Amino acid sequence: MLIFELESLRYKLEEIERLLRERKLIQEVIHKPFYRYTIFEYPPKYEIRVLIDEKVEGKVNEVVKKLEEKGFKCSKFGEKYYVFIVAYSTQSYIEIAILLPKVSINISLLIPNKEKVQELGETIIDALIS
Repeated sequence: MLIFELESLRYKLEEIERLLRERKLIQEVIHKPFYRYTIFEYPPKYEIRVLIDEKVEGKVNEVVKKLEEKGFKCSKFGEKYYVFIVAYSTQSYIEIAILLPKVSINISLLIPNKEKVQELGETIIDALIS
């Protein structure tokens, strides 16, 4: 009897989680080796919230360098504990707030595309922790 009730409860919880994901009330967490992140969609704006492993050091100058290689114009504010980077091109605008181990990336695209946002976000974080 107890096993049947537990199985029923597990099924109901899975159904609730599925409904919440469909309605975008909870977001999928994407796990990478040294960080994990979630993408919130508000097309044409996207927000990526990242949590980096505490043992990893951040290299802000690498982020700026990588974005400039991709054709962005960059401005960096702050140095020691909190860094804010603004990058823009003809197709997109990016705001990056870094207060390790948390990073917040806001990306606005002229043509909304979640895959491009995910690629840009991973490029930024990989440059930060490289």
